[in-house]
Amino acid sequence: LAELLLGRPLLKGATEPEQIDLIFKMFGRPSDDRWPAWRQLPDAGLVRLEKYPPSSTFKEAFASKISPLGLQLVEQMLCLNPVDRCTAEEALNHPWFKTEPLPCNPSDLPRYESVHEFQVKQRKLESRQKPRPHYAEEDRGRDYRGPPGGPRRESDRGRRDHHHGRHYDNRRGDYYNNYR
Repeated sequence: LAELLLGRPLLKGATEPEQIDLIFKMFGRPSDDRWPAWRQLPDAGLVRLEKYPPSSTFKEAFASKISPLGLQLVEQMLCLNPVDRCTAEEALNHPWFKTEPLPCNPSDLPRYESVHEFQVKQRKLESRQKPRPHYAEEDRGRDYRGPPGGPRRESDRGRRDHHHGRHYDNRRGDYYNNYR
């Protein structure tokens, strides 16, 4: 929710220690008052608590970007002590969801074509598999043997396209199959 409201990642840590560092810098260091069971966590003794603020700095950092009720909801959702965090039902019943601007009716929202990565790949694959006409219909297939009457000059015979097993006809400016 905070990331949607801010339009950017809130705590962008690359490793677990870095993530813990970012959490404690923003929401304050754990204490026995705020989170009685935190010392039982693995590696809790490795954390140097003195480098973190004693309480949350979240409200001060984002007060200009999120409404007071929004700040309250996000803080309840991201509380250090998991026992004190609000449930999904409590979050949905929070007054923030009932304040202006109210959500619009879903039928009023614009509809966009799906851009899921898998569907985009499927569309590209399908467009590659569709045959693209690049020469006349009668020139296609195994039976095409070149221009009527055969090549007129040596230069009309064209070059061999070794990669595709076809000949290039200089007069037509196109390929034909080499099945003679």
